[in-house]
Amino acid sequence: MPDRLPPPWTVRHNEDSYWVEDASGQKFAFVYYRRRELVGTDHGARVSEDLARRIAANVARLPDLLQALKMINWRQQNTGKDGF
Repeated sequence: MPDRLPPPWTVRHNEDSYWVEDASGQKFAFVYYRRRELVGTDHGARVSEDLARRIAANVARLPDLLQALKMINWRQQNTGKDGF
C-alpha cells in the first residue's frame, strides 16, 4: 500500500498559521496562532506563534518517530526483551 502522506514532511508558514506538507505537496496539520500583541485580547482558542511552530515541527517529525518505533519492535522480536 503506498503512503498516503509520503515523507519527508516539512513545516510551512504564513502570517497566521503553520502547516505540514508531505513530499507530494499535500497540506495537512494546520496550526493557527495569534500574534503576540493580540494574545489575551479575546477568548479565542488560538495559540502563540512559538507554540504553533513547535506543534507543527513535532507533527513533521512523526514519520521518523514511527520508523524508530518499528526498529525498536524489530530488535525486541529478534534479540530479546530490551532490544539490545
